[in-house]
Amino acid sequence: MEYRISVQASGSIVCPPDWGMSVGGCDFHRLYLKRGGKAFCRLPDREFPLEDDTLYLFPVFAPYQLRHDPDQPLDVLWFHISSLPVLTRDLLAIPLRGEPALRAGCDFVSNLVGYTWQGRDGSPDRLL
Repeated sequence: MEYRISVQASGSIVCPPDWGMSVGGCDFHRLYLKRGGKAFCRLPDREFPLEDDTLYLFPVFAPYQLRHDPDQPLDVLWFHISSLPVLTRDLLAIPLRGEPALRAGCDFVSNLVGYTWQGRDGSPDRLL
């Protein structure tokens, strides 16, 4: 099977105090590398904290909510990814602990992505 994947936007940010989102089901994946802070995900059937040094691939066409503790804001490397076919309709969590090659790849990509929002708006982003 052939996949067509494109990065629509990316960023590296410590989220502002009012950050949070409620997604009714969007047509792209969010890929997050959680580096720090205290953040939570609510799916229709459960709520749980997001763990540090973990990659999260959020589903398309599925509802979820994300929020964080403003006193311990979310520090995250993030991407909006479009793919055909879709990569998942469920949340995937991949811990980086014990995965040195994956950790090194994430560190490499982190150095390519500028701090804050980068995307199709014409702002510079070496990765895109």
